[in-house]
Amino acid sequence: MQDLNQNRRFVLWDYHPSLQQLLIRSPKSDEDPKSENIDLIFRGVFYVQTSNWFRGLKIEKPTTDEIEKIKLTTGVSQDVEHQYFILATSGHRFIVGAATLTINQNSYGFRESDIATFP
Repeated sequence: MQDLNQNRRFVLWDYHPSLQQLLIRSPKSDEDPKSENIDLIFRGVFYVQTSNWFRGLKIEKPTTDEIEKIKLTTGVSQDVEHQYFILATSGHRFIVGAATLTINQNSYGFRESDIATFP
């Protein structure tokens, strides 16, 4: 699906279970003023089985076996509103179940993001 920069570190940045939103970010470099954050924003999150950081990242479709295992674990079949995303890194495969995934680049500060928060 998508191969993100293998030299960048990605971090589980923000998660709001009640709002069903998850942000995984590769923060911009302090040494390079032209660098930007890479944000993976999952919305409609219903399942998370992941690490808290990654060195490089590929977003892949799950295998048939993975789909069956996830379906048994969650009780949720993959469809338009329930997708499974595989986060592949360093020989490991992690899973996020969500309605959507948006990937964007930005220059937000440490506490800024596009996911909703409580007032």
